Amino acid sequence: FSPLVQFLMVNVVAEKEKGMKTNLALMAMRRSSYWAAWLVTYAAIALIPSVLLAAISHMWNPLPNSSVVCVFLMLYTFALSLVCLGLLCTIPFSTAKNYQPCVLRPDGLAVCRRALGHFPVSPVCRRARPHCRNPP
Repeated sequence: FSPLVQFLMVNVVAEKEKGMKTNLALMAMRRSSYWAAWLVTYAAIALIPSVLLAAISHMWNPLPNSSVVCVFLMLYTFALSLVCLGLLCTIPFSTAKNYQPCVLRPDGLAVCRRALGHFPVSPVCRRARPHCRNPP
């Protein structure tokens, strides 16, 4: 389900970057209906893998004492919670440039961007790879 959340976040941030959200607000679309449209769209998309995984678990039978309906409901509610989390995580980002999770700085330090600032992760190109210091 993680690619589903990644596509959701990329699409919502790209829509914000294009200014479509503000255009819809100018046309008197409520914020709740905007977010509900994204939720319903990705809830329908999450339904397909949930049904497939429940069917596979019924045929393969890794959980012999569980019902197919219970497995499906567990998978689908998990997917819906990830979709809601993905929608929540897109709020602080206004452009796709801000959404890039990790960036390699010119001095060879990988920096992961978060909503609250920059956190250095690890030195990437130091003494081990001197050819990496001056990129072409």
